[in-house]
Amino acid sequence: IRNAFQMCPLFYFNWVTKARPTQDFQRRCDYLLNILRKEKERDIQKKKEALRKKKITRAKTAPILKSNSKKPTTKSARKQAEA
Repeated sequence: IRNAFQMCPLFYFNWVTKARPTQDFQRRCDYLLNILRKEKERDIQKKKEALRKKKITRAKTAPILKSNSKKPTTKSARKQAEA
């Protein structure tokens, strides 16, 4: 990686990158990779949570199966059903 920095024209006059030891580059790369891994894990957790919420809302709003017997809605119909 250090050689890539030294050969890259973007960093040609950047003496800070040329003066750093290889271990500094390794530490920095490890740090950046860990940040990327954590972001990826966070995104995966958010997607899983969204799917869970979606499943829960679907279960709550799912239609309830009704039986064939209907309850009478008017008073006269109720009286006839009781008799």
